[in-house]
Amino acid sequence: MTASFPSSVRQLQNKIDIQDTVLADHVNVIQDEVRAIETSLGAAVNDTSILVSNYSGTFVQDINWNSLGARLKNIEAGLVNGTGSSANYVAKTGDNISPIAGRTGLTITARTGNLFNLFETRDSSTALGFNVDNTGRPRVGTFNVLYNTSTDYVALTNAISAAATQAATATAIANAASISPFLFAGM
Repeated sequence: MTASFPSSVRQLQNKIDIQDTVLADHVNVIQDEVRAIETSLGAAVNDTSILVSNYSGTFVQDINWNSLGARLKNIEAGLVNGTGSSANYVAKTGDNISPIAGRTGLTITARTGNLFNLFETRDSSTALGFNVDNTGRPRVGTFNVLYNTSTDYVALTNAISAAATQAATATAIANAASISPFLFAGM
């Protein structure tokens, strides 16, 4: 008989002791299903490839695999060593993230209600360094990074402008006090 797996899951009937007669066909059906599962997994006698991490081979897209084990090896090789225009993800090379040309290298999006930083760097004493907070804003430690559209930058430039205006006004008033009122009258 032909196995149902992987097209579908065979429905097997439970047998009851002393009531049902167990036929060879009942056992053979189970054996066919186990063989189909082993073939799909790629389980050779000494093959533990689906249980051991080994990044062998080169990542390949759009082909049919002979076993699930071979497909898992390909995915694993691609996640660690994937490069080139066929990779649909960020490739890890050494300690660098190399985005594929024309694609965003890495996007981190906060979950609703998440109050933790999206990204952090820490020194050897675990002191917080550069980070991106849960709103997506850059920080160094607990201090905001100034960039031209940040609220801190706008507030700072407004304060500087206001201070400059106040200083200019104060200077003008001081200078005006030292000028003779007769000069204004044309005398």
